[in-house]
Amino acid sequence: LLYFNLDSKQCHHDKKIYSENETWSIDHCTTCICRDGFVDCTMIQCPTYTHCGYMYKPENECCPKCGG
Repeated sequence: LLYFNLDSKQCHHDKKIYSENETWSIDHCTTCICRDGFVDCTMIQCPTYTHCGYMYKPENECCPKCGG
């Protein structure tokens, strides 16, 4: 028999268990939150540069940066 505690809402993602309102990152561009027992992931919206000499992407970061 399996018993579920309906008072504690948990999320299961990638073989891990997260508690209600807990946040975590999948990668440098995607963050997730546990809401009402469901995993809600969003991708970081990178800013758009219109006047930029060149673009470069720093290591361990999601969004490219403007250089020059």
